[in-house]
Amino acid sequence: MLASTEFVKKKKPEKIIVAVPTASGSAYQLVRPEIDKLIALDVRYAYPFAVADAYENWYDVSDEEVLKYLKK
Repeated sequence: MLASTEFVKKKKPEKIIVAVPTASGSAYQLVRPEIDKLIALDVRYAYPFAVADAYENWYDVSDEEVLKYLKK
């Protein structure tokens, strides 16, 4: 998140609002002061943080599947 907010800052927007479905507590605390608003529906403070833990039905997407969607 921090890299993308730094990229957007260079475009000099009026405001920066970031919305994510889930975030680690440390990432939330790192990014929040750098932007105008951060919306995270699920902030987790457990270590280690895994995005998959926030979802009931999660599966890894293969490189082939990603390429298939990118070609559409």
